[in-house]
Amino acid sequence: TVVTSINAASGTSFASHKAMLGASGTVYCSTTHLFLTSYVNGYNENSEVQTDANGKHFVRNTYDSHTAICMLKLDAGVITEQASTTIEGNFLNQFSLDQYNGYLRVVVSRNSSTETIWTDGIDEYEWNSVDDNALYVLDDALRVVGTVENLGEDESVQSVRFAGDVAYFVTFRQVDPLFAVDLSDPASPTVLSALKISGFSAYLHAYSDGLLLGIGYDADETSGATQGVKISMFDVRDPQNVTEIAKLSVDA
Repeated sequence: TVVTSINAASGTSFASHKAMLGASGTVYCSTTHLFLTSYVNGYNENSEVQTDANGKHFVRNTYDSHTAICMLKLDAGVITEQASTTIEGNFLNQFSLDQYNGYLRVVVSRNSSTETIWTDGIDEYEWNSVDDNALYVLDDALRVVGTVENLGEDESVQSVRFAGDVAYFVTFRQVDPLFAVDLSDPASPTVLSALKISGFSAYLHAYSDGLLLGIGYDADETSGATQGVKISMFDVRDPQNVTEIAKLSVDA
Protein backbone atom coordinates (compact mmCIF):
# COMPACT_ATOMS: atom_id res chain seq x y z
CA THR A 1 0.00 0.00 0.00
CA VAL A 2 1.44 3.38 -1.02
CA VAL A 3 0.02 6.61 0.42
CA THR A 4 1.04 9.80 -1.38
CA SER A 5 0.26 13.47 -0.81
CA ILE A 6 0.44 15.99 -3.64
CA ASN A 7 0.56 19.77 -3.57
CA ALA A 8 -2.84 20.67 -5.04
CA ALA A 9 -1.84 24.32 -5.53
CA SER A 10 0.94 23.52 -7.99
CA GLY A 11 -0.33 20.10 -9.04
CA THR A 12 3.20 18.97 -9.82
CA SER A 13 5.13 18.34 -6.61
CA PHE A 14 4.75 15.38 -4.27
CA ALA A 15 4.78 16.53 -0.65
CA SER A 16 5.29 13.13 0.95
CA HIS A 17 4.74 9.42 0.54
CA LYS A 18 4.64 6.33 2.74
CA ALA A 19 4.84 2.70 1.61
CA MET A 20 3.58 -0.16 3.77
CA LEU A 21 3.69 -3.91 3.27
CA GLY A 22 0.33 -5.58 2.75
CA ALA A 23 -2.96 -4.60 1.16
CA SER A 24 -5.46 -2.36 2.91
CA GLY A 25 -9.22 -2.79 3.09
CA THR A 26 -11.43 -0.08 4.57
CA VAL A 27 -9.83 3.38 4.45
CA TYR A 28 -10.98 6.34 6.58
CA CYS A 29 -9.55 9.86 6.59
CA SER A 30 -10.18 12.74 8.98
CA THR A 31 -8.69 16.22 8.65
CA THR A 32 -5.62 15.16 10.65
CA HIS A 33 -5.16 11.40 10.18
CA LEU A 34 -5.51 8.61 7.65
CA PHE A 35 -6.51 5.14 8.88
CA LEU A 36 -5.71 2.02 6.86
CA THR A 37 -7.35 -1.23 7.93
CA SER A 38 -6.74 -4.83 6.94
CA TYR A 39 -8.71 -7.99 7.71
CA VAL A 40 -6.83 -10.55 9.80
CA ASN A 41 -8.17 -14.11 9.88
CA GLY A 42 -7.42 -15.53 13.29
CA TYR A 43 -6.78 -19.27 13.55
CA ASN A 44 -5.73 -21.24 16.59
CA GLU A 45 -5.35 -25.00 16.42
CA ASN A 46 -5.03 -27.25 19.44
CA SER A 47 -3.28 -30.04 17.56
CA GLU A 48 -3.04 -32.36 20.55
CA VAL A 49 -5.75 -35.00 20.80
CA GLN A 50 -7.90 -34.50 23.89
CA THR A 51 -10.33 -36.78 25.70
CA ASP A 52 -13.79 -35.78 26.89
CA ALA A 53 -15.62 -37.04 30.01
CA ASN A 54 -16.98 -40.03 28.06
CA GLY A 55 -13.57 -41.16 26.82
CA LYS A 56 -14.08 -39.88 23.26
CA HIS A 57 -11.08 -38.33 21.54
CA PHE A 58 -11.18 -34.99 19.72
CA VAL A 59 -9.16 -32.11 18.30
CA ARG A 60 -10.50 -28.57 18.66
CA ASN A 61 -9.73 -25.64 16.33
CA THR A 62 -10.85 -22.06 16.92
CA TYR A 63 -11.30 -19.23 14.44
CA ASP A 64 -12.00 -15.55 15.04
CA SER A 65 -12.11 -12.29 13.11
CA HIS A 66 -9.71 -9.39 13.68
CA THR A 67 -8.80 -6.16 11.89
CA ALA A 68 -5.41 -4.43 11.87
CA ILE A 69 -5.46 -0.62 11.98
CA CYS A 70 -2.60 1.67 10.95
CA MET A 71 -2.87 5.35 11.92
CA LEU A 72 -0.97 7.85 9.74
CA LYS A 73 -0.63 11.47 10.82
CA LEU A 74 -1.17 14.13 8.14
CA ASP A 75 0.56 17.47 8.74
CA ALA A 76 0.69 19.97 5.85
CA GLY A 77 1.12 17.07 3.43
CA VAL A 78 3.78 15.24 5.46
CA ILE A 79 2.78 11.64 6.23
CA THR A 80 4.13 9.88 9.33
CA GLU A 81 3.10 6.66 11.07
CA GLN A 82 1.70 7.39 14.53
CA ALA A 83 0.31 4.10 15.83
CA SER A 84 -1.00 0.66 14.90
CA THR A 85 -3.06 -2.01 16.60
CA THR A 86 -5.30 -5.02 16.01
CA ILE A 87 -8.88 -5.21 17.29
CA GLU A 88 -11.44 -7.99 17.38
CA GLY A 89 -14.08 -7.82 14.63
CA ASN A 90 -14.45 -6.45 11.11
CA PHE A 91 -15.66 -3.15 9.64
CA LEU A 92 -18.64 -2.77 7.32
CA ASN A 93 -17.22 0.29 5.50
CA GLN A 94 -15.58 3.70 6.10
CA PHE A 95 -18.62 4.96 8.01
CA SER A 96 -17.76 2.41 10.72
CA LEU A 97 -14.86 4.64 11.82
CA ASP A 98 -14.93 8.20 13.16
CA GLN A 99 -12.28 10.43 14.77
CA TYR A 100 -13.66 13.00 17.22
CA ASN A 101 -11.95 15.08 19.94
CA GLY A 102 -8.78 13.00 19.70
CA TYR A 103 -10.52 9.61 19.91
CA LEU A 104 -11.17 7.02 17.22
CA ARG A 105 -14.62 5.41 17.57
CA VAL A 106 -15.33 2.22 15.62
CA VAL A 107 -18.23 -0.22 15.23
CA VAL A 108 -17.46 -3.84 14.28
CA SER A 109 -19.15 -7.16 13.67
CA ARG A 110 -17.46 -10.06 15.47
CA ASN A 111 -17.40 -13.80 14.82
CA SER A 112 -15.91 -16.64 16.86
CA SER A 113 -16.15 -20.20 15.58
CA THR A 114 -15.10 -23.52 17.07
CA GLU A 115 -14.52 -26.70 15.04
CA THR A 116 -14.45 -29.96 17.01
CA ILE A 117 -13.19 -33.04 15.18
CA TRP A 118 -14.06 -36.35 16.83
CA THR A 119 -11.25 -38.72 15.87
CA ASP A 120 -12.50 -42.17 16.98
CA GLY A 121 -13.08 -44.17 13.79
CA ILE A 122 -14.29 -41.99 10.90
CA ASP A 123 -13.76 -38.31 11.70
CA GLU A 124 -16.91 -36.44 12.72
CA TYR A 125 -17.11 -32.64 12.63
CA GLU A 126 -19.06 -30.30 14.89
CA TRP A 127 -19.28 -26.51 14.41
CA ASN A 128 -20.27 -23.82 16.88
CA SER A 129 -20.35 -20.15 15.87
CA VAL A 130 -21.09 -16.97 17.84
CA ASP A 131 -21.79 -13.62 16.15
CA ASP A 132 -22.27 -10.25 17.82
CA ASN A 133 -21.30 -6.59 17.44
CA ALA A 134 -19.26 -4.10 19.45
CA LEU A 135 -18.24 -0.45 19.67
CA TYR A 136 -14.68 0.49 20.67
CA VAL A 137 -13.22 3.88 21.62
CA LEU A 138 -9.44 4.20 21.05
CA ASP A 139 -7.07 6.98 22.11
CA ASP A 140 -4.35 8.65 19.99
CA ALA A 141 -2.05 5.65 20.57
CA LEU A 142 -4.84 3.29 19.41
CA ARG A 143 -5.30 1.87 22.90
CA VAL A 144 -8.87 0.78 23.67
CA VAL A 145 -10.23 3.02 26.44
CA GLY A 146 -13.97 2.26 26.21
CA THR A 147 -16.17 -0.56 24.90
CA VAL A 148 -19.75 -1.64 24.41
CA GLU A 149 -19.91 -5.33 23.53
CA ASN A 150 -22.30 -8.23 22.87
CA LEU A 151 -24.83 -6.15 20.92
CA GLY A 152 -27.19 -7.70 18.36
CA GLU A 153 -26.30 -11.35 18.99
CA ASP A 154 -26.45 -13.46 15.78
CA GLU A 155 -26.79 -10.24 13.77
CA SER A 156 -24.34 -8.15 11.75
CA VAL A 157 -23.84 -4.41 11.28
CA GLN A 158 -25.72 -2.97 8.28
CA SER A 159 -25.05 0.78 8.65
CA VAL A 160 -23.28 3.25 10.96
CA ARG A 161 -23.45 7.02 11.48
CA PHE A 162 -21.53 9.01 14.08
CA ALA A 163 -22.98 12.37 15.14
CA GLY A 164 -20.77 14.12 17.69
CA ASP A 165 -21.22 12.44 21.06
CA VAL A 166 -23.74 9.87 19.76
CA ALA A 167 -23.23 6.84 17.52
CA TYR A 168 -26.11 5.30 15.59
CA PHE A 169 -25.82 1.88 13.99
CA VAL A 170 -28.12 -0.82 12.66
CA THR A 171 -27.76 -4.59 13.07
CA PHE A 172 -30.04 -7.07 11.33
CA ARG A 173 -31.16 -10.65 11.16
CA GLN A 174 -34.96 -10.54 11.07
CA VAL A 175 -35.80 -7.14 12.53
CA ASP A 176 -33.83 -3.89 12.64
CA PRO A 177 -32.42 -2.66 15.96
CA LEU A 178 -31.22 0.92 15.50
CA PHE A 179 -28.82 1.46 18.40
CA ALA A 180 -28.05 4.89 19.87
CA VAL A 181 -24.87 4.98 21.98
CA ASP A 182 -23.73 7.88 24.17
CA LEU A 183 -20.02 8.60 23.61
CA SER A 184 -19.71 11.76 25.72
CA ASP A 185 -17.50 9.81 28.16
CA PRO A 186 -15.00 7.94 25.94
CA ALA A 187 -14.14 5.56 28.78
CA SER A 188 -17.75 4.59 29.36
CA PRO A 189 -19.88 4.42 26.19
CA THR A 190 -23.52 3.71 27.06
CA VAL A 191 -26.38 2.30 24.99
CA LEU A 192 -29.23 4.81 25.17
CA SER A 193 -31.86 3.01 23.09
CA ALA A 194 -32.43 0.19 20.62
CA LEU A 195 -35.36 0.75 18.26
CA LYS A 196 -36.67 -2.46 16.67
CA ILE A 197 -38.64 -2.16 13.42
CA SER A 198 -39.11 -4.36 10.35
CA GLY A 199 -36.34 -4.35 7.75
CA PHE A 200 -33.04 -2.53 8.09
CA SER A 201 -31.21 0.61 6.99
CA ALA A 202 -28.15 -0.01 4.80
CA TYR A 203 -27.21 3.69 4.92
CA LEU A 204 -27.77 6.37 7.57
CA HIS A 205 -27.55 10.10 6.89
CA ALA A 206 -27.95 13.14 9.13
CA TYR A 207 -30.96 14.72 7.40
CA SER A 208 -31.19 17.80 9.60
CA ASP A 209 -30.87 18.72 13.26
CA GLY A 210 -32.74 16.01 15.16
CA LEU A 211 -33.57 13.88 12.12
CA LEU A 212 -31.77 10.82 10.76
CA LEU A 213 -32.54 9.35 7.33
CA GLY A 214 -32.28 5.60 6.77
CA ILE A 215 -32.23 3.94 3.33
CA GLY A 216 -32.41 0.17 3.13
CA TYR A 217 -34.85 -2.70 2.78
CA ASP A 218 -38.14 -3.88 4.19
CA ALA A 219 -38.09 -7.46 5.43
CA ASP A 220 -40.35 -10.25 6.65
CA GLU A 221 -40.23 -10.24 10.47
CA THR A 222 -40.30 -14.06 10.63
CA SER A 223 -37.86 -15.11 7.90
CA GLY A 224 -35.82 -11.92 7.51
CA ALA A 225 -36.24 -12.11 3.71
CA THR A 226 -35.98 -8.67 2.09
CA GLN A 227 -39.15 -7.41 0.38
CA GLY A 228 -38.15 -4.17 -1.35
CA VAL A 229 -36.62 -0.76 -0.77
CA LYS A 230 -37.55 1.09 2.42
CA ILE A 231 -36.82 4.71 3.34
CA SER A 232 -37.22 5.71 7.00
CA MET A 233 -37.09 9.03 8.80
CA PHE A 234 -36.04 8.80 12.45
CA ASP A 235 -36.55 11.39 15.17
CA VAL A 236 -33.30 11.42 17.18
CA ARG A 237 -33.84 14.60 19.19
CA ASP A 238 -34.02 12.36 22.25
CA PRO A 239 -31.43 9.58 21.74
CA GLN A 240 -33.01 7.70 24.64
CA ASN A 241 -36.27 7.46 22.71
CA VAL A 242 -35.49 7.22 18.99
CA THR A 243 -38.66 6.81 16.90
CA GLU A 244 -39.48 6.12 13.26
CA ILE A 245 -41.76 9.04 12.33
CA ALA A 246 -42.21 8.28 8.61
CA LYS A 247 -41.45 5.53 6.14
CA LEU A 248 -41.85 4.76 2.44
CA SER A 249 -41.74 1.21 1.10
CA VAL A 250 -41.28 0.36 -2.57
CA ASP A 251 -42.06 -3.19 -3.68
CA ALA A 252 -39.25 -5.12 -5.33
